[in-house]
Amino acid sequence: MSSLTLAEAADQLAIELRRHATVSATDPSNVAEIVRQGEVLRKAMLAYERVLGYTTGWSNPLRHLDDEAEDRLHGMIENTEPRSTHSEAQRVHVNARYYLRVDDPVAIRSYVRARLGYEPSNIVDVVRRIYEADAWKLDKYPKGLLTVEDIGVDAYVEE
Repeated sequence: MSSLTLAEAADQLAIELRRHATVSATDPSNVAEIVRQGEVLRKAMLAYERVLGYTTGWSNPLRHLDDEAEDRLHGMIENTEPRSTHSEAQRVHVNARYYLRVDDPVAIRSYVRARLGYEPSNIVDVVRRIYEADAWKLDKYPKGLLTVEDIGVDAYVEE
């Protein structure tokens, strides 16, 4: 386990969040720096979550945003003016890799059977079916079935 205390992890997270906000506000066109700082922020958030879980048993509250909050966020995004004209638009591919730990293989198979009415053939099939059913709303699953250990993201512009 990390040698960070919960307060130290929270302080580091706050520092990285402010750095990300500063970089984003200072030069919104500096994609490389915003993405780099976003990765630093993501790692700080994961470190905080690990310490939080280890010391208190609680999960990261950001994993539990409700659908209403997500809908409000999407509404805010949809109501903003676009920054570029259509001729400047670019298609960006984003590949996210989730590093998961299936904590209770028997229970998660039962969960998929009960919730989706499907008999999974193996643990990969279980994870795939869960993803297909709700696109990783992991906070909706019973605690103790599945843990996200890390998320990696690659993005590139389609040529």
